[in-house]
Parts: sequence; structure tokens; C-alpha cells
Amino acid sequence: MAQEPLTRDDAQELARLSAEETVTSLFRTLGVDIHDQKDLNELRSDLIYSRKLRRATERSTAHALLAIVGLVVLGLAKIIWDAVTAA
Repeated sequence: MAQEPLTRDDAQELARLSAEETVTSLFRTLGVDIHDQKDLNELRSDLIYSRKLRRATERSTAHALLAIVGLVVLGLAKIIWDAVTAA
């Protein structure tokens, strides 16, 4: 019993259905109903919040590093100043 080969249209439809099932399953695992606009909007809001939080954390880290470098430089300057004034 030979099977006839898939046509291009059949292969595209099979790929579309497989992708749709995979995405639906992934979002179901994450607790999001892709057919519920409220769930999708909430997910979008969560992602936007996460992006803002990440950016704020990156800025805070950069500022903290700058402050630490500044303190080290000031400490070295104080040591040099004390050495110069003592001599």
C-alpha cells in the first residue's frame, strides 16, 4: 500500500497546524489562554514591566559601579595627599 507524497499545500497546512499546536501548548503551560484577549494583554503588560525592571537594574548597577570607582579614586587621592603633606 503506497502512500502518495505530500503536496506543497498539504505540507504547509501540516506545518501551520503543528506550529499552532506547539504555540498553544507552550502558552497553556505558561497559564495563558491565547484565545482570551485579557490573558494576552496581561502577558504583554508583564513583559513590558519585566523590560522596565531589567533596564532599571542595569542603570542602577552602572551607577553603583561608578560610585565604587569614585570612592576608590578618592581614597587613593587622600593617601597621596597625606603622603605629600607629611613629607
